[in-house]
Amino acid sequence: MRNILFILLLIFQLPFVAQTQTVIKMKREGGVSIIPCKVNGLNLNFIFDTGASDVSISLTEASFMLKNGYLEKSDIVGTSNYIDATGKLSEGVNIILKEIEIAGLKLFNVKASIITNIKAPLLLGQSAISKLGKIEIDLKLNTITILNGKGAYDYSKSFQEKVQGVDTTKKIDITLNSESEYLKRGLSKSERQDHYGAMDDFDKAIEFNPKSSYAYYLRGAEKLALQDFKGAISDYSKSIDINPNHDESYFCRGIIKNFLEEYRGAISDLSKAIEINPKKSRFYLSRGEAKKELKDYRGAIADLTLAIDLDPNDERAYCKRGIAKDDIEDYTGAMIDLNKAIEIKHNYDEAYYWRGIVKNDLEDYRGAIGDFSEAIEINPKYARAYLNRGYAKGFLGQFDSGCLDFSKAGELGLEIAYDAIKKLCK
Repeated sequence: MRNILFILLLIFQLPFVAQTQTVIKMKREGGVSIIPCKVNGLNLNFIFDTGASDVSISLTEASFMLKNGYLEKSDIVGTSNYIDATGKLSEGVNIILKEIEIAGLKLFNVKASIITNIKAPLLLGQSAISKLGKIEIDLKLNTITILNGKGAYDYSKSFQEKVQGVDTTKKIDITLNSESEYLKRGLSKSERQDHYGAMDDFDKAIEFNPKSSYAYYLRGAEKLALQDFKGAISDYSKSIDINPNHDESYFCRGIIKNFLEEYRGAISDLSKAIEINPKKSRFYLSRGEAKKELKDYRGAIADLTLAIDLDPNDERAYCKRGIAKDDIEDYTGAMIDLNKAIEIKHNYDEAYYWRGIVKNDLEDYRGAIGDFSEAIEINPKYARAYLNRGYAKGFLGQFDSGCLDFSKAGELGLEIAYDAIKKLCK
């Protein structure tokens, strides 16, 4: 009898055990792991990023979703700016994704970012998936296993529960008593993209210590996120006045000047950052970009070479150095650098595009068409790749196909493509 009860217990428990473990099979493409998801019912492929804390999608997908009813205007909740690992300033739009489905598991009301760059990848952070349960990652099998999965997680409900759990009948003293406490709380708010709240805390930290270079630096970052460029420059300048050796304040002020096309001022700030700390590759990368904009191509190449010396796996530095070499007609050197960039990052659309430009310069039009096509396959919204593929086809006498490429470039918003149509297409 005891054995029968034990067998029956196993029979009823086995389905339950099977349901508590979900295996997500990822695809490997271009050196990254891809997770198929449904976002508000739309099938999308996300890059699984163990280092990211949230979810981001590109402008291409966001525009499609808005146009086709997968997103509503009410889902847009704000904007923010951020600086990426190379120091490039980009703008992001904050949205709420009502539902993300992954292998039958669901996340609700997920705060995500739209990166206003049509070439930005779709990223799914590890912390987002971990909301569904304990996760185990197997890089050999390219799987994520969710143990004791909840089946679903609602971000908004979780927030409401936290709020409801506070006893509002008691007076809570939230006054902090030191600069460091306000800095710590401000950083926490900044991570949650509560930029105004973070700024308030950094204001309080400055009240405690008006000579806190770090507090001005952090407040500058929040102003930058809110697109208050003048205010951000003012805070970085104050940080520098207090601590003339704060390399990151010079770097961030230089990045803003780059963004505002004040290239000489950017070079001055980035040079000072390099003088203080000559071991950060992104300082040279950003200064090289500013020099290139001023047509100081050899100076740009020198800086990008220093960036590569410090970080030999920085594909962006190879790509930008290749572009600068193309500008001085060093086509062999440009090809070597662009090949290296693609070797490091196989799905690097910008490197394929510029290698196509170099091949065009070398009159290797078939090779150029191949590279422009690769760039388009990676990023179907790459308007300039369509335009230049059209020109390359024209050189080979493929006028009808070339004109179709010009039309596509025009549809994607590249006005110069219509001039090509008028001149070259019937």
